Amino acid sequence: MTTDELPEGWAQVTGNELFRWSSGKFLPKSEQQCGPYPVYGGNGVAGMHDAFLTAYPTLVVGRVGALCGNVYCTPEKAWVTDNAIYATAVSQAVHLTYAHLCLANANLNANAAGSGQPYVNQGVLNGIEIPLPPLAEQQRIVAAVERILDKVTAARARLDRVPTTLKRFRQAVLAAACSGRLTADWRSTSGGETGGELLPSRWELRPLGEISTRVTDGTHQPPPLAESGIPFVLIGNVVGRKIDWTAIRKWVTQETYEKLTARCRPERGDVLYTAVGATFGQAFTVETDRAFIFQRHIAHIKPNKAQVDPSYLALTLNSPGQYEHAKEVARGAAQPTVTLSDLKQYEIPLPPLAEQQEIVKRVSALFARADAIEATVTAARKRVDTLTQAVLTKAFRGELVPTEAELARRENRPYEPAAELLARIRQSADPTPKPKRTRKSKNASQA
Repeated sequence: MTTDELPEGWAQVTGNELFRWSSGKFLPKSEQQCGPYPVYGGNGVAGMHDAFLTAYPTLVVGRVGALCGNVYCTPEKAWVTDNAIYATAVSQAVHLTYAHLCLANANLNANAAGSGQPYVNQGVLNGIEIPLPPLAEQQRIVAAVERILDKVTAARARLDRVPTTLKRFRQAVLAAACSGRLTADWRSTSGGETGGELLPSRWELRPLGEISTRVTDGTHQPPPLAESGIPFVLIGNVVGRKIDWTAIRKWVTQETYEKLTARCRPERGDVLYTAVGATFGQAFTVETDRAFIFQRHIAHIKPNKAQVDPSYLALTLNSPGQYEHAKEVARGAAQPTVTLSDLKQYEIPLPPLAEQQEIVKRVSALFARADAIEATVTAARKRVDTLTQAVLTKAFRGELVPTEAELARRENRPYEPAAELLARIRQSADPTPKPKRTRKSKNASQA
């Protein structure tokens, strides 16, 4: 913002007119003594200590590396390490929290010097341009920003809780689907039970191996790869219970595909199940006709479609009860593995085929609602994430609260423009008063 664009009564100043800076003192983690004073580094509070370097609230700025440019405001007493720079003096013309907001909004990291190892030095901080309102207006801006940002923080916290709630909702839907509760009303109108049973009478428990024509897995040996061709799917390519085709980085030739899938080729309507590693226990149906192969970490189930609907089988395998069973039978701690023999013994609650299809329809509808809520929350989160910047932009343009000049005219009273306050402070004997002296400590003297 140029001087001509500033609101009435404001001044454009540089950092060297408001602050005096100094580097923090070296204090390795091994020498920190548990005490009442926070230790600030480039990433905020990095520990506690029994001695302090500053005896006054002040600004701390990350000095070097990826964290350079981070800005913090300390309590009355704190230690500042040499990974940061702190203000040893702050002009009486600026409210400390207003200064904090300005520096945090100045994108210091983007202005950092150095190529291999970026850093923010005192020269960068001294050259920062700061729009400075009259002091009383700064105080009103700070109060308004804090009030709005408190609401933004609360809104973000509420939005952050939604994914967990939706996850629980989906799990509850799957649990109801696999127990018969979800379709109790459907059975009552179809001449079946009215619900409430642990397992409805027309349902049965059947081992997965008995309701499948084949339960196998992918290729056990790394196949010869090609630069393009047929996708070779790794377990890491399974994201959110589906294959992320955009993440495929390995391919095989048509000849290799024909050879490796001769005994069992993945086809539309098959069910795949992650059987190894941290993401084991995820089932999904194949919903494509494209050719692909996959590694042995993924189990391959061909349902007997005369007995079981593939989509119903997948949602059953994803239910909380089946996942708990998978954790019980998984072998190995570092790399948990569900073997094919254990997978074949999974007991699947099996209703009549018509009810399976009704369950799939109802689960799909409920999950679609959850997906719509999730999309709405994602969009809302993006809007919330832009609010902070929007609020600060309005604040530093003089648009968030009435300016001091406007209030003075409205109330028929004088006011002191920022330029006059700065001039008065410059003419004083000590334009940048030194902070109160800190107590000397053994740690501080040795640092």
